[in-house]
Amino acid sequence: MRVLILTHGTRGDVQPYAALARALELAGHQAVLAAPAASASLAEPYGLRFFPVHDGPNTLMDEVEIREAIETNYRGLRGKKIALQVMRRSKPLMARVLADMAETVEGGADLVVHAAGIPGQHIAEALGVPAVPVALQPVWVPTATFTNPMLPVSLPRSLNRASYLPIKLMLRSFAGIADTLRTDRLHLPRRRGRHDILRRPDGRPATVLQAFSRHVLPPNLDYPAFVHTTGFWSLPAAPGWSPPPALTDFLAAGQAPV
Repeated sequence: MRVLILTHGTRGDVQPYAALARALELAGHQAVLAAPAASASLAEPYGLRFFPVHDGPNTLMDEVEIREAIETNYRGLRGKKIALQVMRRSKPLMARVLADMAETVEGGADLVVHAAGIPGQHIAEALGVPAVPVALQPVWVPTATFTNPMLPVSLPRSLNRASYLPIKLMLRSFAGIADTLRTDRLHLPRRRGRHDILRRPDGRPATVLQAFSRHVLPPNLDYPAFVHTTGFWSLPAAPGWSPPPALTDFLAAGQAPV
């Protein structure tokens, strides 16, 4: 089976998918990891097939003001203003990312696995294959069991499921560039529900993988049957890797830190 894996972001957004690509290769499948060009070093030590795409919004992090805002979680009025600027500037950059990802269609695939924040379902539709969105955090699939963890307030249980609406609205903010991708690059028609990552083109639910442990979640979850919480996807140390002396000295000094 040929699996196309689409992701973007910083190391924490890419490394789990490199682990998935490696596991698929070891299982006898062919995997291609399409990710920011700057993250190629995550694929090279394992001989993974890597398709570099534009670094997109990652390039903004080189700016001191934005870096400081990120490190303080966009606190204060100034931080909020910078967050809005980043969102506005990210759209044309993400358009370049998606344009690069559209080129992966030429290589073909039997399955597309994509980060939930990447509209990979459009590329899967162009290929005529299923799309499998992946959640690295428990924020993408609504549940009545607990409030959306991204909200800074607690809510009555009756509002838990509704608290996930901001995630859906966030995805919709990129609907314009996704529609341009569909019409100009993928030659797909507009259809109802095209921006819903949890639904296939025919309206049936998409298989969703949650790449974290069920043990970090509350009990009695009400996730639907199409959602599978698999555990964390970990990439082992690269062949021949050894820790630097500073790390070994730290670990050897005193009691174990963990």
